[in-house]
This record gives sequence, structure tokens and C-alpha cells, in this order.
Amino acid sequence: MHYKYLKQWVIENTVKDLSFHNISRFEDQYLIAFRGHKKALQISFSSAEQFIFLNEDHQIIDFIPFDNSSLIMTHLKHSKIENISIDDDDRIIYIYFTKYNIYNVLETIVIVLELISKYTNLILCRVKDDKFIIIDSLKKISFAENQTRQILPNIEYKKPTTSFQLENTNFEYPLYIKNMKVSCETHKQAYFDMNALFFDLYFEHLIKHKIETFKKQKIKQISKIIKRNENKLEKLANELFSEDYAYELKKKAELLITFQNQIPQNASKVALNDYYHEDYPLIEIELDKKLNLKQNIENYFKKFKKALSGRQIVEEQIKKTKKEISLLKEEIADIEEIDTLAQINSNYEQDITKNREKALFRKLEINDDWEILIGRSNTENDQLTCKTAKPDDWWFHTRIFKGTHVVLRNFKKQELPINLLYLCAKLAAWYSKAKTSINVPVDYTQIRYVRKPKGSPKGYVVYTKQKTVYVNPLPFREAAEQIKRGDY
Repeated sequence: MHYKYLKQWVIENTVKDLSFHNISRFEDQYLIAFRGHKKALQISFSSAEQFIFLNEDHQIIDFIPFDNSSLIMTHLKHSKIENISIDDDDRIIYIYFTKYNIYNVLETIVIVLELISKYTNLILCRVKDDKFIIIDSLKKISFAENQTRQILPNIEYKKPTTSFQLENTNFEYPLYIKNMKVSCETHKQAYFDMNALFFDLYFEHLIKHKIETFKKQKIKQISKIIKRNENKLEKLANELFSEDYAYELKKKAELLITFQNQIPQNASKVALNDYYHEDYPLIEIELDKKLNLKQNIENYFKKFKKALSGRQIVEEQIKKTKKEISLLKEEIADIEEIDTLAQINSNYEQDITKNREKALFRKLEINDDWEILIGRSNTENDQLTCKTAKPDDWWFHTRIFKGTHVVLRNFKKQELPINLLYLCAKLAAWYSKAKTSINVPVDYTQIRYVRKPKGSPKGYVVYTKQKTVYVNPLPFREAAEQIKRGDY
């Protein structure tokens, strides 16, 4: 904020003999409240502008969820505000308080507000022999960070050395707010009171800009998720085989069985009479030359079963994806209704945290006894293996190849079933650098034998008492289908 505007605010606003009640903080804002008064001092350390103003009716409480700050509460307890002044050379405001100490001696305590862009600070000092002795501060500064001064308890306060120079200190009304700045250029509303201007600058401009920026960012994020889901719907629709297609595969298998004596060896395709129709039309059936006739027939029956079961799975995924899109659109509608920071902080942020926790790890639910969890990053691998998993759970990881951690939750502390052993090993192989290979070595052991060395990188663990199986990688979707059919 320009020095002359801060100085004019100090000239216009006399605050005296108000008993300190508390000081609260929310993000870059501080609120000094006074006992028995609605009047409060609000300090804005916003990156856009730094200033101070009187909040006459605590309207801020409706907008910002302040929390009590213990920074200076104990030191200012039972004090009264005596004066507010501004430095002669820079954008530093001094708020003076007086109180009787335990020896019944009147002492002066000062809040020093450095309202300097990039160097904002709130420093609490005790006045002793006309010197400011630092009690505490928001930001502590040592010579390692600044060679010209220190901001540390029990040393004398010194002003910052900056390149700031007082220029054009002439002041006259009216003033305007333009592009979130105080301006002399004619704009919408004219101001003839600095406190009213600062109040509106914060509530009508900075706050609204912050809320709108937040809403735009969140809506953009959610819109991307909606777009991904819409693309997913399109792909799922392409995978949604009709029942007619499925039974066409079955019919071809049955025709091959009926006319197997008429089919030459190593044929790539064959034309057979379709006895399912009255006029027995010829139907062309493709064959895999690498397979014998029996294997081709089995292959058609497998495709038939997969088409039927796959349709059910895809239909469920389509239904689930449509519901998710609907919920996301409702969430956008809710975000568009947000008009206070309190709504953002108390409602929306909590929902995001809950959703983020729910989204942790890929999950395959087996039954009440077992559940498969798969990490998706080094951070998730650490969380899964070192914090979520329990000693009796089973841990899987590819030997030699880099890969994710797969954990089989063992809720009832049972022996490891052979079918789940191989299912988890196949998933571990799929989520590794060996996903395109066959006969991949996968180590498995119980979590009690897995540990993370101190200071090791994310995702790195060591383990003992492991055994190794060799498996072919299995995609997540196919594993989910097998679990649903009970065919694992």
C-alpha cells in the first residue's frame, strides 16, 4: 500500500482506551478485538495489498473463520490501546498498548506492523529506555537470512533497510478502487474516508477476487474430471457388446462342433450352413491357424462367456460413471453458490479432504475376510506398506523389476489362500516394469517382515522371509471380473 494512504488512515482514525480482548488469525489476516466493543482492528497481509482498517461491526466474522492466535495473547492481556502512529520514512505502523505489570508498574507494549510487500511482519515489542525490545514475532530473522538486522526475542528492534523513498506524498480526495488498487483515477465509487475505502478494498474486491479465483480453479479441476469421465463413457459404450453379438459367438462354436468333420486342417476360415435359419444360409467363421479345431471351438466359447459377463461389468461401470458425472455437476453448482471464505474453509475443504482419503490406493474388495490394496505412487506405497497395512497382511512386489506395492489385507488373520496368492502376484507383475513380460518373479511375505530403513527414499523398503512365485501379469479390470465371477 502507498505510504500516503496508510498515513492518512492513521491521521483519520483515533483508537484509544479500548481494552484488548484477543487477536485472531485466518491465513493472511489478523483481527485485534476489544472487550465490550464491536470495533476491531483488522490487519491485512494480503500479497495484493498490505493495510490496516477498523472493522466497526465484526462483519469479518461472517466472512472469515478466524482462529484464536496465541502469539501475543498473554503479553497483551489486561492492556489498553493508547495510540497508533506511522513511521516517518516507511510503511511501518506502531500500535501502542499500556498495562500494569506484576509489580504494578505501567509498561508500554507495541505491535510493530511492517506493511511492506514481500517483507510483511508483525512484531511484538516492550518499550524499555525508549527502545523497542522484541518479545516475539510472526517471522523470526537471523543474520544467516538477513545481514543487516535480526528479528529475534530479547534484542532491540531495528527497521528494515529498503530502497523505499517517500515520493508524491500530496493527498487529496476523492479516491477510487480500480483493479484492486487505490487510485486517483475516476472509477465507479468515490471515497472520502480512508477506513471506508480500506474496508471495501478488502471485502468488496480482495475477498471477492479470492473467492472467484478459488471457484474458477475448483470448477476447472472438476470439469477436467467430468471430461475424463465422458471420454470413459464413450470408450465403455464401444465395449458394450450386445447379447446378439455374444450369442453369435456361441452359435459359431456350435456350428464348428456340428460340422467339425467337414473342416480342413490349418484353415484360416470356413463357410458353414447356419441351421439356426430356415434357409440354411452360409456363414463365414474365422479360425486361428495356430490353434487346432478343438482350441478354436474353446476360444469361441470363451469369447461368448466373456462377452456376456463383460457386458454386465461394463453396464455397471457406465451406471457408476454417469452417477459420478452427475455428482460432479452438482458439486460445481454448489461451488458456484459460494460467496464467503467461511463456506470454502468449513465445508468445501473438508469434503475435498474426505474424498482424497477415500481415493487413496486402488482397491479390490474380495469379501469380509480379504481386500487388495495397490499403491499408485511412491508416496502411496509408503503410506500403504508402512502405515495402513497390519502385521498379518501379505505384501507383494516384483523381484528385480521396479513396481508398485500390493497388499492383501488379512482382516481375520488367516493363512494365505493359494488363489489369492497368485491373484495378488499377477497384479504386482502388472503394476511393474515387467507388465508386458511373462513368467515374472514376484516376492511375497507378511508385512511384519517388511521395514523402511531410516532416511531411505519414498517407496523404498527391505524385507525378509519372502518366497517367490512366477506369474503372468493380470490387468486390474480382468482381476475385478474374476473376483466378481468368483473365478480366481
